Amino acid sequence: MDMTDQNLIEERGYWWLPDNPDVKLPGTLAISSKGECDLKLLGSFTKIEDLGKSTIQPVIHGVGEKNGQYTLMDCSGRSETIRISIQGGSNINSEEYLIGTVYSGCFFPKPHDVKFPKVEIKIESFEDWLNIIGFRTQYEVDPETKRPHNFSISLQEPKTFSFSLPRFTLQIVSYYRIDPSPKVKHIQSSVTWSVRINYSEDQTLDQVYADIVILRHLIALGMRRPIKILSVVLTSPRFMQKIGEHESLIPIHYYSRLISAEESEQETIHPPDMFFSFDDVQNHFSDILTRWFELYDQIEPVLSLYFSTIYNGRTASSVSFLQIAQALETFHRRIEGGQFLSDAERDEVKAALIDAIPAHFSCEEKEALEGKLTFIHEFSLRPRLRSQINAVETEYGTEVSKYIRDKKKFVANVTDTRNYLTHYDESLKSKAKQGKGLLLLKERCQFLLEMLILKELGFSLDMVSSILLKTSVYQFILQYRELNPESAEEEW
Repeated sequence: MDMTDQNLIEERGYWWLPDNPDVKLPGTLAISSKGECDLKLLGSFTKIEDLGKSTIQPVIHGVGEKNGQYTLMDCSGRSETIRISIQGGSNINSEEYLIGTVYSGCFFPKPHDVKFPKVEIKIESFEDWLNIIGFRTQYEVDPETKRPHNFSISLQEPKTFSFSLPRFTLQIVSYYRIDPSPKVKHIQSSVTWSVRINYSEDQTLDQVYADIVILRHLIALGMRRPIKILSVVLTSPRFMQKIGEHESLIPIHYYSRLISAEESEQETIHPPDMFFSFDDVQNHFSDILTRWFELYDQIEPVLSLYFSTIYNGRTASSVSFLQIAQALETFHRRIEGGQFLSDAERDEVKAALIDAIPAHFSCEEKEALEGKLTFIHEFSLRPRLRSQINAVETEYGTEVSKYIRDKKKFVANVTDTRNYLTHYDESLKSKAKQGKGLLLLKERCQFLLEMLILKELGFSLDMVSSILLKTSVYQFILQYRELNPESAEEEW
C-alpha cells in the first residue's frame, strides 16, 4: 500500500513478536479506508540467512503513539537491506508486512481463540436505508411579506429498534450531537445510526465476521448496490480499562480488507433507487432477519452471482444476463432440487448409457460423453423457469404478471439467449436477444430472481405491491412497454 494514500490510520510505534517481546522494532502501521493494512519496520524479525525471502508471522504485537495497543494477525512480509546515507554509509535491514487483520485496543496472544459477546457496526449510507427523519423544521410565514420567520428546529430522539434471533439480539441504535459555534453563528447537528449485536453466548472472531457479512448482504440487497462497513467495534468483559475509580469496557476496533473492500458510489441513496428500505419492512424485520440468516448458506452462490451484477455496473449486458440466468438455475436447484431421478436411478441409467458407447470412440470422446451424463437426472433451465414463474405468480398474482405477460415467450427467450451466449451456436443467433432487448430481458430475469428471494423471506403481497409501485427500475420496465408497445412485443 502506498503510504502517501489517504489513510484511515497511520500509526508510528514499536512492534514485536509475542514469543520474543524483548526485541522491539520501530515502524509505521497504515490502514486505508479500504481496509488495506500495511506495516513497515526499521529492522527485521527475520534471521540473517532468510533475508530477502517471504515470511509469515501469525501474530505481531505493537504499541502506537495514538491508539495504544495493537494485535496484527496473518502477517505476510518480505525483508530487504537498505543503505542509510550517513557519514561512511551504513546498511540496515527493513521489513514490510501486509496484514490480514488488525485489532486496536488490546493484545491477543492467540486471537483465533478469543471470543466476544458484543459487536457494534457502522454502515455506509445506513441512514438512507433506514429513512428515519430525526429532525423537524417549523416556521411561520408573514402574511404581508410572505417571508418565513420564527424558525425552529427540533430533534425527536429516535427510539432503539430491537430484534431477537436464536443466537443474538440485533439492535439499531442512534447517536446524535449538536455542535454550536462559540458565537452561535451556526449550529451543526447530526444523527447517525449503528447496528449492535448482543450474542447470547460468546462468539469467535470468525463467527462474528460471518454474521457481519450476512447482515451487510441483506442491507445491500435492500439498497440494490454495494455498501461498505465503516467501522467494527468489539467489546467483552474480559477486556476492561480503569479510568479513575471507574471501570469500563475497552473498545476493540477491527480492521480487515475482507470487511471494508467493497467499492461504493458514496452518494445519497433515494428510496425509489432501492429495492426495499427498513421503513418498508420494519414491522416484519425480525422474521425477515431470522429467515435471512437461516437461508443464507443455502443461497450464498446465488447471492454471489446476483451481487456481482449489482456491484459492477460496467459489466457487459451479455455477462450480466448470463450471471442472472445462472443465478436463477442455481436458486431452483438449491431451493427446489429439480431432479426427476434419484441419484441411484441416475447412476443406473448412466452406467447403461456408458456401456452403450461404441467401442471405436476415443478415450477423450468417452470422457466427454460421461461428463454430460453427470446431470442427466436434473431438469433443464426451461422447466426450472416455468416452475419459478408459477411459484411467484401463485404467491403474488397479477403483480408478477405485469412484468412477465407471455410466460412461454419469456422462457423461450431466456433459454435461447442463454444457450447462444454460452455456446455461440449460429443456429440460435436469430433467436437470441441483443442490444436493448437483451438489457430488458436481463432486467426481467433479475426481477424474477428478486421476487423469488422475497418469497423465501416471507414478504407478503401487500409488501411486494408497495415495493413494485415505488421502485424506479420496475416502473421503467412497465413504462417502456406502454411507450413502445410494438417493439415491446418483439423484445419481450
